[in-house]
Amino acid sequence: MNVISILILTCLVAIAAYTDLKFGKVYNALILVGLISGMILRFPGGESDLRQAFMSIGISVALLLPIYLCKGIGAGDVKLFAAIAAFLNCTDMVQCIILSFLIGGVISIIFVVKNKSIKQTIHFALPIFISTVFISGGVI
Repeated sequence: MNVISILILTCLVAIAAYTDLKFGKVYNALILVGLISGMILRFPGGESDLRQAFMSIGISVALLLPIYLCKGIGAGDVKLFAAIAAFLNCTDMVQCIILSFLIGGVISIIFVVKNKSIKQTIHFALPIFISTVFISGGVI
């Protein structure tokens, strides 16, 4: 992954985390910009690189759709992961998803202990941001 891709991806997930924390949602326009940017940046790599992007997007949606249907995450989170997948290969994408859930779990435990209530909702774009920066090699 080149420096430009890392910078754009980091900005994408940072903005998503900000809007999720501030407004409680990840905007579809941001997701669309992320998907298009990821594909444009993959285009010079040729057909196999574009195929890899589509595979990564498909795998991320396939893994996350059941969790969404069980109300474990929101639709914006699934779409944000799809946009991230346009930048990452399949292995990195799966690692990003797993790390996001681990970070989200730690944050959830902290909230439960702090608020003494098991009924907690977290803004999942923040764990997604942290894991994406870690997996892509970006700097926090």
